[in-house]
Amino acid sequence: RRAILAAPALLAFGVPHAAAAERRLVAAGGVITEILYALGRQDLLVGVDSTSLHPAEAMREKANVGYVRALSAEGVLSLRPTDLLAVEGAGPPDTVKLIAEAGVKVVRISEDTSETGVAARIRTIGAIADAADRAEALAARVEAGFAALKQ
Repeated sequence: RRAILAAPALLAFGVPHAAAAERRLVAAGGVITEILYALGRQDLLVGVDSTSLHPAEAMREKANVGYVRALSAEGVLSLRPTDLLAVEGAGPPDTVKLIAEAGVKVVRISEDTSETGVAARIRTIGAIADAADRAEALAARVEAGFAALKQ
């Protein structure tokens, strides 16, 4: 009942209610975009930031929401996302807060570049994108690659 009552308020901000619409992700961080493409879940992406240089088609196929540390709430909200996946340094903080207040689920993704951090990031994004099995396989390949580099 609350979801039905809240839907008009969310639509006023251009954000569909998550239960009534497909998942629509905006990636604020090139690493997030790259992982979503590697998992084959680019179909969920409606927008990417200007650091999303790989794969090259991301900037051609998806709306550009600007630089990861200088996001515009209006630019992000105009895409009617259900989720904003943002690296820890994405911002400015007031913009991210405004996006969240508009009803978009904001998920902060760690920027830990250690072996463990990279694998954890892949698994986290895979879980969000309903691709846990593919993420586990990708994380295992990345971990094997790190192990090979050590040898």
